[in-house]
Formats: sequence, structure tokens, C-alpha cells
Amino acid sequence: MKPILVVQNEPMMTTLLCHRLTMNGHSVLTAIDGRSALDLVSWARPKLVLVDMLLPDMRGLDVLSRLKHQPATADVPVMMLLPYAHEGDTVAALEGGAHDCLVKPIQPRELVARIAGALSRQKVAA
Repeated sequence: MKPILVVQNEPMMTTLLCHRLTMNGHSVLTAIDGRSALDLVSWARPKLVLVDMLLPDMRGLDVLSRLKHQPATADVPVMMLLPYAHEGDTVAALEGGAHDCLVKPIQPRELVARIAGALSRQKVAA
């Protein structure tokens, strides 16, 4: 089973996301920064990537851009985790190829529903 990759540098948020995802039957990999995420994606081939906008080594939008410009990962759904509701960030993420955006604090049921939607859209497109 392909994992979901959570790219998040806040330990508590990572724990909460991983717990919710595993409770819903997903396997999960984690990365604390953009470079680690890009390395993991190259060999793990996740079914979906959750990327925080604010990472210690690069912007989440840069991770998104690199994923969408690589043929091997261009079709992987990416959901951006935003620290606050800001139209500019949301628009930049969606225009950059993100499938969806979630604003922290993330509601667990909303997270699960949005991931299910992104994965079902991916199956339809395949």
C-alpha cells in the first residue's frame, strides 16, 4: 500500500496528522523539511503528499513546484497545510498545482474527507 507523506516540522501537528491518518487505514511517512520530503518522494512514491507552507529549509510552495515539475511525481495529489486563511497563499498553492488547501487548526473529519476526495479524483483521472 502506498503511503501518505506528511511534510510538517511541528512535532505535535505531525503526531496528530499521523494518528488520524493511520486510524483511517492509511500508512504514513513523515518528513520535517522540504529536502527530506523530496528525497522520500523519489523512492516511496506516496499516493498523496501533505505539505506545510512554512518549512525550515524552503517554502512549501517550492516543494509543491518541484513535485509538479518532475514527471514521476506530477500526478501525485498535493495538499497544502496553511498556518492561516490568506487568499494569496491559497491562490498561489492552487495555481501551483495543489489539489487542495487546509487551514490549521485542521479539523480531523475534514482532513479525512478531503484526502478521500483527492484520492478518488486521482483514481477517476487514471
